[in-house]
Amino acid sequence: MRKHFGIALILLLAATASGAAESGGALTGTYELGGTTLVDPPPGEDARSHYRVFLTGAAAKDLYDAMRVAAEDDACLGDGSQVKHSGGIACTRLAESDSYECSFAVGVDGRSVEGATAC
Repeated sequence: MRKHFGIALILLLAATASGAAESGGALTGTYELGGTTLVDPPPGEDARSHYRVFLTGAAAKDLYDAMRVAAEDDACLGDGSQVKHSGGIACTRLAESDSYECSFAVGVDGRSVEGATAC
């Protein structure tokens, strides 16, 4: 039950990040289960230790707007896109389409929020 609480809490926060005055909305995006290591995991690593969330659309824009950190040029994309980082959460405003994407990983033990992408 505890591990599910951590995942549910993070998803709830992401869905309602735009503020208490708004009622939230549907989430769009994808998820995957994976291990701790994002690229070339070592043999024997638990391949189901992290629940990775990739938000798009209005949910990603609301989370991006709610993050109280300065946006920086996204060095991974190098195309004028802007990224904000807060803890393990990364949200990007894509320059070409003016759309938004966010990603983060929740340890299924409910104790961590980490990055979900290598770059």
